[in-house]
Amino acid sequence: MQDGPIPFGLFSCWVAIKTGESNKRPDGRWTRNEASFWRIIEEKFGNDQAGFEALIDLLDGYAPISICLKYRFRFSTADNRDDIESVEAWEMDALPGCFLTIVFRSGRQQFQGFYSSMSDLLAAAEMRFKMEADQWEKC
Repeated sequence: MQDGPIPFGLFSCWVAIKTGESNKRPDGRWTRNEASFWRIIEEKFGNDQAGFEALIDLLDGYAPISICLKYRFRFSTADNRDDIESVEAWEMDALPGCFLTIVFRSGRQQFQGFYSSMSDLLAAAEMRFKMEADQWEKC
């Protein structure tokens, strides 16, 4: 991923937050909703003109969102995480605020969830990956 427009692959998760199908947990992370964006729109607005108009409105709100890589932690092969190259903390210029990705040595990236604040994201990643706060590389 690069700084710039938000990837379309995160649209369904964003739609879940915008339509109330996702809730903020006490740790600042938004709950995951595995439904596709169309399923959410269909259930909330219908599968007729109202659903189509809701889709257009949601796309209009999503398209201008920009993302920027803020922090990265690179794993060495000695970390017993041979498959993971790094974890990355991304900031958005719109709600929900930021998200975490895992970058695998194969180049594949895996979205790990939206967070309401960068401090919540960093704390959760530090706990999950057993890192220290001073190990983040500022980008």
